[in-house]
Amino acid sequence: MAILQIEAEKAESRLKELMHTRGDRPWYHFETVDKELADHSPKATPDN
Repeated sequence: MAILQIEAEKAESRLKELMHTRGDRPWYHFETVDKELADHSPKATPDN
């Protein structure tokens, strides 16, 4: 079973490397929100 796990990890690593070289991105990748929209004002009750 360990050999199967190692081979599966190798295959996944090769696939990720191939995606990186081709410039592919996952379909669920979202652009980040504009940082100017973040509220940096002091809070009445800080998050714990």
